[in-house]
Amino acid sequence: MKAASTILIILFLCPAVVLAGKEVPAEKFKYNSYGRRDPFVPLVGIKERRGTGGVASILTVEDISLQGILTNPDGTKSVVINGDIMKEGDQIERLKVVQIGENSVKVELNDTNYDLKLYK
Repeated sequence: MKAASTILIILFLCPAVVLAGKEVPAEKFKYNSYGRRDPFVPLVGIKERRGTGGVASILTVEDISLQGILTNPDGTKSVVINGDIMKEGDQIERLKVVQIGENSVKVELNDTNYDLKLYK
C-alpha cells in the first residue's frame, strides 16, 4: 500500500515539476466590432495617452479627451474629461472648466483658453 501511494504522489508531482518552468502561451483573440462600439471597452474611464490617466495627467491640449456632457436633474451641466467628472468652475491641476455648452466645452489649460467640441 505504501508503494502504491508513493507511485501516485510521483505521478501527480512530476507534471507539476516539469511544467513549472515553462510559460503557457496566452490565447490570442481579436474581437471584430464591425464598425460598432466594442462592448468590452468601458464608455467612461478609458486610460489612454500618457501618464496615469485622468485630468491630473493632462499636460497639453492633445492630452484632453472630451468624453461626454451630462445634464443634471437640476438643469446644471457636468462634463466627463479623461474619465473625470467636472462642472463649471472646477479646476484640477492645470485644467479649469470655464463654460459647458450643449455640444462643446470651454476650458483653460496653462492660462490658454480652448473650445472642445463633443462632436467633430
